[in-house]
Amino acid sequence: MGTRVIYAICNDCERRRCPRCGRDDYMFPIVIEWMTKEQLIEHLKKTRCPCCGSDNWTTTDYSEV
Repeated sequence: MGTRVIYAICNDCERRRCPRCGRDDYMFPIVIEWMTKEQLIEHLKKTRCPCCGSDNWTTTDYSEV
C-alpha cells in the first residue's frame, strides 16, 4: 500500500480571502492511503482545514503520487 497527496481548496478561507493561507491559493495537501472511492469521500468529510477548521473542500486536479 502506498500513499498519495491530493490538494484541496478550503472554500471558507477562499470566500473570506484569508490572509493566513491566501498566499498558497487556499490549497492544503491531504495525505491519503490508497482506498476506494467511498473510503476517500468519507476521509475527506472527516478532514478539517488546518487554518479555520472547516470541512468545506473542493478537490483540485493537483496530486502527487
